[in-house]
Amino acid sequence: MVDSDMRGSERLEDSKPGWKRLKNLFAGMMVRMDKMASEMKQEISESKQETSAVVVRMDKMAQEMSAVVGRMNLMREEMRAAVGEARQFTLEYSKRLRQDLTEEFKEELVAVRQQWW
Repeated sequence: MVDSDMRGSERLEDSKPGWKRLKNLFAGMMVRMDKMASEMKQEISESKQETSAVVVRMDKMAQEMSAVVGRMNLMREEMRAAVGEARQFTLEYSKRLRQDLTEEFKEELVAVRQQWW
């Protein structure tokens, strides 16, 4: 009975020849998994850095676009003012031209009347 008790109390890995191989495979698998986890952490870190750099570039582009929009709005206002000034000048010039033509026409009309009378 002592012999059977000894066998029952023996370690399982000592009694099975494939146990050591299984243990080594498991240990190798754990090493590979640790390496993969480390690589994944590194890739995630790099991705975060790249994402952060992209966000910084996008923020800079947004600021630049905002500045461009501001300049465009200013130009639009300047153009509106210039169009208004041109319109006013045209109206005044047209009015003066009509006055000049009216006076010239009146002078010619008087001259023609004087010739006939």
